[in-house]
Amino acid sequence: MDIGTAIIGVVSAAVCALPFVLTSTNRTQKEKRSLNILRQLAEKNKSEISKFDIGSIYAIGVNELHKSLCYILEVDGFYKEEFINLNMVKTCKASTITRTTSGNNKIIDRLFLTFNFKDKSKSDLILEFYNVDIKYQLNDEVKKIEKWHKLIVGLLEN
Repeated sequence: MDIGTAIIGVVSAAVCALPFVLTSTNRTQKEKRSLNILRQLAEKNKSEISKFDIGSIYAIGVNELHKSLCYILEVDGFYKEEFINLNMVKTCKASTITRTTSGNNKIIDRLFLTFNFKDKSKSDLILEFYNVDIKYQLNDEVKKIEKWHKLIVGLLEN
């Protein structure tokens, strides 16, 4: 093999790998930024995060000892922040909104947790884990919403 062919091979491999490297780097930076914002939200409310997850459009964290929950939703570079004192929550419900296609396949449009508060004057709060209008591809949000629903319900029962 001559040197010219080797150089072309190395350059071609680098060009093919570049999108994967950039995507991974961007995802890592986004996750760090989301975790930072989540931790700042907790600090602002005199709490800290003991468990967390970062999804494609959201980040959620909980302090199990103080029963507080932090959540951020990112849409177009803007963040919606929510801090919830779980001692003030009556119930938490996991919900899925689906639609049926012409081939009778069910497609998930939204996944969210709904919090009902003990104070009846406070309206329900919805935390989205997935919304087809914000992020088209569904990853592991179904597993994560089940995990967080179970964790939160466990904290509400204690």
